Amino acid sequence: MDPFARLGRTMFRYRWAMLAGWLVVLAAAGVFLAPKAPSVVKSGGFRVPGSESIKAAQALERDFHGSSYSTSVVVYQSSSLTVTDADFQTAVSEASARMRTVRHVRAVLDFTNTANPALVSQDGHSTFAIVDLDGSESEDQEAVGELRSQLRGTRLDHYITGAPAVNYDIQIASEDDLHRAELVTIPLVLVLLLLVFRTVVAAVVPLLLGASAVVLSNAGLYLIASRTDVSVFSLNVASMIGLGLGIDFSLIVLTRFREELPNAPSVEEAVARTMQTAGRSITYSGITVVLGMLLLTLLIGLTVPASISMGVMLVAVAARAGRPDGAAGADERCREAHRVAACHPPAGAARRSADGDLVPPQPPDHASAVAVAAGSDRAPRGDRLPSA
Repeated sequence: MDPFARLGRTMFRYRWAMLAGWLVVLAAAGVFLAPKAPSVVKSGGFRVPGSESIKAAQALERDFHGSSYSTSVVVYQSSSLTVTDADFQTAVSEASARMRTVRHVRAVLDFTNTANPALVSQDGHSTFAIVDLDGSESEDQEAVGELRSQLRGTRLDHYITGAPAVNYDIQIASEDDLHRAELVTIPLVLVLLLLVFRTVVAAVVPLLLGASAVVLSNAGLYLIASRTDVSVFSLNVASMIGLGLGIDFSLIVLTRFREELPNAPSVEEAVARTMQTAGRSITYSGITVVLGMLLLTLLIGLTVPASISMGVMLVAVAARAGRPDGAAGADERCREAHRVAACHPPAGAARRSADGDLVPPQPPDHASAVAVAAGSDRAPRGDRLPSA
C-alpha cells in the first residue's frame, strides 16, 4: 500500500486521539511558548562580522570608548529658553544624572559638563547629549526604554536617537504592524473562504490550520531565540507565510477530498486517496521550502535574512504537519452529518479502486432507486459535498 494512503488511513482510524494530541500541543504552545516570542527576538542584526565597518566600530570602541553602534543621542529643545538660561541647564543636568543610573550607561556627555560648543545649535535653543553604552547590541537596545523612562518629567522637549534607539523602535513598530495586519487579514480571508466553500465549517478549517501553523512556528522561534540571536522580522514573516501556507495546503487537501468523496466507497478510503495524491504533493512542497530555507539559514551570516529563512522553515514544517488531521476532521464532519449515504456515488457512477483504477458502474440498489424517485434528502448525492 502507498505510504501516504496508509498514513491517511491511520490518521482517520485514530482521528480522535490525533485531534486530542494536537489540541494539547497547540494549547501548550499557545499558552506557554508563542506569547513569549516577541520578548526574546531582537531588532538590528545588520552587522556583517569581519567587515570594514565592524572593524572601524571596534577601533572606536577600543580607543575612544564609543562608536555609532553603542551610542545613543538625546536631543533637547525649547522654543522659549536657550542653553545659557539656568532653567535649561538645570533640566539637562538633572536628566543626565538620572540617565547615568541606567544599566549599561557608561557615560553621559552634555554641554553642562563638557562646555563643548559643538553640542549646541547655532540659535542656542537646542542641544544634545551623548549617551555611551557598554552592553551588547540587545542590551543597548533594552536600555533605550529605561532611558526614556528617566527622561519623563523633563521640562524640555526631548528625543532619543542613535542605532540602539532605532533598533528599539523598529521592534515596537514591527510588533504593532503585525497585530494590525492580522486584524485586517484574517476577516478578509474568512470572507474569501466562505465564498469558495460556501459553508462555515469548510471555510474555518483552513483558517484554523493556518493560525495553528503560526502558533507552532512562534513557539519554535521562542525556543530558538532564547538561545541565540533571532531577528524580530522572523515573527512577521512567520505570520505572513504561516497563514499563506496553512490556507494553501488546506485548500489543496480539502478540495481533493471533496472530489474523492463521491467516488469512494467510504470516508476512510476518500481520506486515503486524498493523502495519496494531495498529501504527497504538499509533503514534497513543504520539504522543498524547508531545504531551501535551511540553506539560507546556514550559509548567510547576517542575522536578519537567516532569521527570516528560519521563520519560513519552521512555519513550513508546522503547516505541513497539520494537514492530514485536518482532512480527517472534515471527513468526520461529513460522516456525522450525512452518514454513509452522502459518501457513496450516485447510481450508475463509476468508482475508483484503492489502486486508483476505474471500476465499471454498478446498477442502483432498490433503496437508492426508491429514494431518488421520492426525492428524499437521504438519496445519494455525488455531485457535491453536502453542507456541514
